[in-house]
Amino acid sequence: MKQLSLVILFCFALFTTQAQYVFEKDSLPEKTSILKFAQIADVNQENLTVQQVKSQKSKVRFSPLAGNFGNLGFTDHTYWVKFEVVNTLSIPILYYLETAEAVTDHANLYLFDSSGKFSVQYNGDNLPFRKRSVAYRKTLFKLELRPNEKKQAFLEIKNDGEKNTLPLNVISEQNLLYSTYSEQFTMGIFYGILFVIAITYLFFYFALNELSFLHYSLYVIFMALCQFALDGFFHQYIITSNSWLNSHAVIIL
Repeated sequence: MKQLSLVILFCFALFTTQAQYVFEKDSLPEKTSILKFAQIADVNQENLTVQQVKSQKSKVRFSPLAGNFGNLGFTDHTYWVKFEVVNTLSIPILYYLETAEAVTDHANLYLFDSSGKFSVQYNGDNLPFRKRSVAYRKTLFKLELRPNEKKQAFLEIKNDGEKNTLPLNVISEQNLLYSTYSEQFTMGIFYGILFVIAITYLFFYFALNELSFLHYSLYVIFMALCQFALDGFFHQYIITSNSWLNSHAVIIL
């Protein structure tokens, strides 16, 4: 019996250690996935508060996540993800948490400190863009930790049936800046090529009066606009409100 108790205690300690991501002095990441330190629960379409989810009496059952990327599929279910982050440094740190698709309707992050008080950050496609916790096309949140501070995080994700993916990356400010420059350059080339193709097909349509070239041009234009919406640019630059058109931009396009 004593040996069994020791085994159970060891497994519990191991699980607890793995359930939190630790920022350490000699291994501060530029960008890393913390998915393996998190657990997820599918609560179907229940509207639960974070206090209900956090409560020990709650019937919400969390299961471990693995790998560097989560795929929840096409679903309208609500998911809760929980994990812990610990700052072992004697200085405060600021990281960004990247998670969920750019077109995810609701993504809310609740951060609990050691006293039980919590702060909340709101994000998602159903918010006016200016009200996002981080004014960025991707679903980002701020992770701010004081020296030697630990926080418990609960992430609520809800969509209306569109694709749900779950990257859970912590990114430094410098890495976020560099990746933004790189992505904007790459996407500029991508959308530029599509624009040139669409214009070329239009040229052939007017020159040859062949209707199929108009169809090709319209196809390329709407394919580009659809990707534009999926990447979050539509909500950032075109319709920044939480209107019906913005919520259904992907399927319309």
